[in-house]
Amino acid sequence: MPESTIIPVLHYSDVRGAVAWLCNAFGFIERLRIGDHRAQLYVAPGTGGVVVAHGPTQSAGAGGPTHSVMIRIADVDDHCARAEAAGGRIVSPPGTYPYG
Repeated sequence: MPESTIIPVLHYSDVRGAVAWLCNAFGFIERLRIGDHRAQLYVAPGTGGVVVAHGPTQSAGAGGPTHSVMIRIADVDDHCARAEAAGGRIVSPPGTYPYG
């Protein structure tokens, strides 16, 4: 993952095409590709970046997400509990995956 504390996630139906366009148009550098569904891009080597993920492509006005944000935190379970206690709607509870 990019080393940033806050990592934007951009959703595209064609991850390969989006990565090619973002690298060409904005100078991003591809750091890692995971199948056809996810890629990590750097702004410059060793700096913050973005994640490009397969996802919905509807406009924000259509009611679906077009992007999301990943944030590094020390205690994800506490963070989730605090958000829920404050009235947050938990769409996807914390989970453990092979990569973290």
